[in-house]
Amino acid sequence: MLGVKPFQGLRNGDVINKLDAGERLPLPPTAPVQLYSLMCDCWNYVPSDRPSFTQIKNFLRLVVC
Repeated sequence: MLGVKPFQGLRNGDVINKLDAGERLPLPPTAPVQLYSLMCDCWNYVPSDRPSFTQIKNFLRLVVC
């Protein structure tokens, strides 16, 4: 379902608990698996483990083109 608020119906504290436990949103039905992999990398809990904007740009060039 696209265009819906993530974790709808949960209070902020409950969402934080889910994220701290490693839960992430599922793969959107029309999204390529490679893009979801990038999304998960961007959601990494440790900021230094997230891809840089240059890495994201290069990844998207390879996947989209």
